[in-house]
Amino acid sequence: MSTETVFKLEKKDVKFFRRPFGRLFLDYDKLVRYIKKKKPKKLVTVGDISSLSLIETELEPDIMIIDGKTERERLSKELIEKIKAPIVLRVKNPKGCVSRQAWRAIKQAFCYTIPVKIFVYGEEDLLVVPATYFAPRGTLVLYGLWGKGIVAVNVTKKKKAQIRKRLAAEKNPLVMIGGSWDRLHAGHKFILLTAFEHGKRVLINIASKGFFSKKLRRKKQKRGQSLARRKRNVQSFLKEFGLTKRASFYVMNDMPGSALEKDGVVVVSDETYKNALKINKLRKKAGRRPIKIIKIKRIPAQDKIAISSTRIRSKKIDTNGLLVKK
Repeated sequence: MSTETVFKLEKKDVKFFRRPFGRLFLDYDKLVRYIKKKKPKKLVTVGDISSLSLIETELEPDIMIIDGKTERERLSKELIEKIKAPIVLRVKNPKGCVSRQAWRAIKQAFCYTIPVKIFVYGEEDLLVVPATYFAPRGTLVLYGLWGKGIVAVNVTKKKKAQIRKRLAAEKNPLVMIGGSWDRLHAGHKFILLTAFEHGKRVLINIASKGFFSKKLRRKKQKRGQSLARRKRNVQSFLKEFGLTKRASFYVMNDMPGSALEKDGVVVVSDETYKNALKINKLRKKAGRRPIKIIKIKRIPAQDKIAISSTRIRSKKIDTNGLLVKK
């Protein structure tokens, strides 16, 4: 497992993270009442005790980040097994940092519509950083503050800005992504969040009705969604995560899309990387500079094969990548 870091705790950050990043609760019953009153969009717990405490109530977390320990004491196997979720991700994360693997897993967790458990080999203390960065506004992120109590972070524009300024994120003026966006699924959401992570503005290429129909014929499939519905599904996701104002759309009638005429960075999956290389060849032929390519690995489904619209249309998996029972 890679331990390349995205964020490392520096001396200047120590004081900031030793203070409660949100509202500190010493009384658990008051915390439960606070959560019920807030009715958060998503509920995220960072820490085993925070996760276990909520599981014992009717408040089920959407994302649970645990390391099998509390105050460095290992929990029993029975207690760890109480923390269950349909999706389980495992990552390494050393003390005092956020590994790239943990960063990716938390970003991925926000792409599902079902509960997710992230088991950390190492320490999970600083994973409130990516949890706050990626969470939709209106999310509550709970984490334990050593010897003090549980902190509830109400994710707001201000909280996200406080985290963002400590990260090397959103540095590119323009990032481009493209696809059909049919049956918007966890893999689509992951590439969308990645694009916004890397760019101040994101241009989303979406296949036109004719271009998408050709693609479906090649795959011998017919049940594609309309352009209006595909665009509307993407827009709903962007609205949920507060990304609408940073996005624009380009209806593409062929593979290069906007990347042939606009300068920026393109984010592609391992499957579509070859298309990005073709775009750079076309740009060179047209006398334009090559664009920077950011390649990401696709999210695997339950059977370890990548989630795709093709497999969803074939009713092999659902939009979360779980196998469809026949």
